Amino acid sequence: MHSLRNDLGEEVARLDSVALGDALFALLLDWKGDRALPPTSDGSSALQGLIDELKGRGGRTFVTRIITAQSNRDSTLTDRRSSWHRTVLQELGFQEGEERVEYRLPLAHAIEALGRPPAPEAPVEPEHSGDRGRPVEPRRPIASTLTWIPVATEPGPELERAAGILSGVAPKDPDLNTVDAARGFLLARKEDSSLVLTPECIQIGQVDGADAAIVIPSVAPGTGWCSLYYMGVLPAFRGRGLGTEVMQRGFEIMESLGGKTYHDGTGAENAAALALFARFGVPPYRRMEEWSLGT
Repeated sequence: MHSLRNDLGEEVARLDSVALGDALFALLLDWKGDRALPPTSDGSSALQGLIDELKGRGGRTFVTRIITAQSNRDSTLTDRRSSWHRTVLQELGFQEGEERVEYRLPLAHAIEALGRPPAPEAPVEPEHSGDRGRPVEPRRPIASTLTWIPVATEPGPELERAAGILSGVAPKDPDLNTVDAARGFLLARKEDSSLVLTPECIQIGQVDGADAAIVIPSVAPGTGWCSLYYMGVLPAFRGRGLGTEVMQRGFEIMESLGGKTYHDGTGAENAAALALFARFGVPPYRRMEEWSLGT
């Protein structure tokens, strides 16, 4: 962890990192209070120092996010910080990617807004009319389309299967589009000791016995924070409305593991995901720019 101080010697921010996958690291900037910012040259030096350390650990790709708006932060302060952060990244050769939109709300609210997952289909006995004894066609409950299978979080055949699905769900994402990268992405969570890492935390959804979707709920029971580390549907099964069912399954698992506050997001151009978030009926919690550096 690197500390950033301004000309008055006050700590302004801390730089840290989190492993996200094979040779992939996220660089985190944690701001401290409303204080004068340090020179951008100091920021560049500190960030370069962190990157050099991570290269020694095998790091080749580095990603970070600039917060451009947040509901509980002063917009003027956010603008100053984002401008400073953007200049630092540009000085080091980072490239700007897509905008990200994030939401935060009580998990119970999210579940109520989206609805509970449908129950597995079961035989329904015919009902009979009271006076004639003739069978009456029953009203069948809405049945689940997906059958869910929990996957071991330790290296092995089950995790390899999950990595294969994940790479198929995200064929255009350079951080996930190979089985090796997807495996690293799944294993990177093990570095966060605050998370529950039981088999319930990786779920494969099947349609008629064929793998169709994956959802990876993450829960930190100590704080109640929870998020969907990743969710997606394989291309061959898209267009069937399965996204809602996948998210519902993730919510169900997070609730069972003690999740209380749901925090998640998506790319600002992901219309399907944004439509799901719109169902929560809350404005975005924050907006960010995504930046990356490959070496």
